[in-house]
Amino acid sequence: MLDNIRKPWFNSFVVWKDSELRFHDFGGFETRNESTIKLIHLADKIHTLSPFKPVIINTDDRDHVIEYENTPVLSYCSSYNKYDYVIPDFTFDHYHQIGINDYNETICNIHKNGQLTPISNCLGWRGAGTHIYSRRYIVNLNNEIDVDAKFIQWSKTHDDPKTYKLMAENYVSIEDHPLKWKYLIDTAAQGWSCRAKFFLEAPKCINNVNNPHMNR
Repeated sequence: MLDNIRKPWFNSFVVWKDSELRFHDFGGFETRNESTIKLIHLADKIHTLSPFKPVIINTDDRDHVIEYENTPVLSYCSSYNKYDYVIPDFTFDHYHQIGINDYNETICNIHKNGQLTPISNCLGWRGAGTHIYSRRYIVNLNNEIDVDAKFIQWSKTHDDPKTYKLMAENYVSIEDHPLKWKYLIDTAAQGWSCRAKFFLEAPKCINNVNNPHMNR
């Protein structure tokens, strides 16, 4: 089945189904591949997927191509409005490295916190210094009165990417965003943003800074 598919340059795995789901993992970042495979198993359990030919699942932050060596490529986002090639991202399972241990538990807590009076009436954001241009623009607006936007500097609890936790001195968890600020910002990183779907669970005004890498 995989004779004609060489390992792509991006983090990925191949999935196909004959009598059952089958996978070939080319390797990925942290636990993204494992979580995405788990979500595919869940989709098959719920919908009983029909047999299908090999598909490459790209687990990078951005889409690269929609086909690789005559094989379709699906990604977490699209910068070309090709939403037939977009799949749910790995955070629908978890992203424990930054404190999202379970998707359903996290959105419940965000919704609950969104019902409470926020600590600050300003617009807030925390994030790493990736995609520096759009993010630096937000940080340059910081005055801690109307806008509270700051970079964070991640450090790791240890070196194993499958189990480490990312820590930062001024970190604000996804769950605590609507509790801390009245207005929330979502902006691009290296590619798609996983925050948007979480923020939608909080009855807050979301400021979405232009991001060319869009989810479905």
